[in-house]
Amino acid sequence: MVEFYRGDSLAIRLSFIAAGSPVDITGITITSQLRDARGALISDLDVTIKDAAAGVVVVGLGSSETADFPLGSALSNLTFTDAFGNKFSTEPFVLKIMESITRA
Repeated sequence: MVEFYRGDSLAIRLSFIAAGSPVDITGITITSQLRDARGALISDLDVTIKDAAAGVVVVGLGSSETADFPLGSALSNLTFTDAFGNKFSTEPFVLKIMESITRA
């Protein structure tokens, strides 16, 4: 579970490893969405490849884009699409959206 405060910038750094080695994601398109428990779309998430050969990405959004996120638990995963159109999805993860104490 990832805890996150509504209205903050969201940046989740992920590294993909298989059999103890980094997964090269060169040429792969990666998409991600955030959905509530009922499956309703909250937002598409930006996925930025930071180091394709090392399998490193950052998933996130800016603070203005998260300002209206509903409080509570939401689900996300990533979908990888290769050059042939084959799709592979990760296991889902939970994003717990909380209200910040300081809201200035």
